[in-house]
Amino acid sequence: LKTAILCHVNPTWTRVLSTVMLGLRNNVMDTGSSPAEYLYGTTLRIPGEFVLPDDELSNSDPRAFIEEFRAHMQKVKPVPVGQRHKKRAFLFKDLATCTHVFLRAGTTKKALERAYTGPHKVLKRTTGKVVEIEVNGKPRSVSIENVKPAYTIRESYTEAAGDPAVATKGNELRTYANKKRVRRTSLSAAPDIGMNKVFFYGHVL
Repeated sequence: LKTAILCHVNPTWTRVLSTVMLGLRNNVMDTGSSPAEYLYGTTLRIPGEFVLPDDELSNSDPRAFIEEFRAHMQKVKPVPVGQRHKKRAFLFKDLATCTHVFLRAGTTKKALERAYTGPHKVLKRTTGKVVEIEVNGKPRSVSIENVKPAYTIRESYTEAAGDPAVATKGNELRTYANKKRVRRTSLSAAPDIGMNKVFFYGHVL
């Protein structure tokens, strides 16, 4: 830094400090990149007087520059940026057919307070993302991302469960092992093994 400041004729180093710092940031190193590219990810925009020779600056016409710049900008097209990580909201499949739902409470809740309220009756489904439910006797439109289906027991099942004959039918628990079937073969059907003696239940016949 001191060597670069001493290269200028101006004895007041504070006047040339900004120019020297700008040159050091845009100086291309052996890696092919400047310190500004490592820091900002792109090159800095500097005046043309810093990089162009004096003869080119004297012969340059602003109109020609504007025409070239306009032709270049007409060729520039926006590039769609692809999002690699897309967050998708989880939705229950039964939201399209359920009759009651649980509504998620606000973000700020007290201690030992339930995260969901309900179950609330579904009045109608206005759109694919909005559902109208009954909250405290009044209709309310909420997003499907804030609700989840409520699974309740059917009345027919509860009535059947109250009858002991129906409740125990088909639900008997076996506390014994299945009996194994023993197949006995008669002596006449026994194969001839070329022996005169036949062993039957531990006795010699």
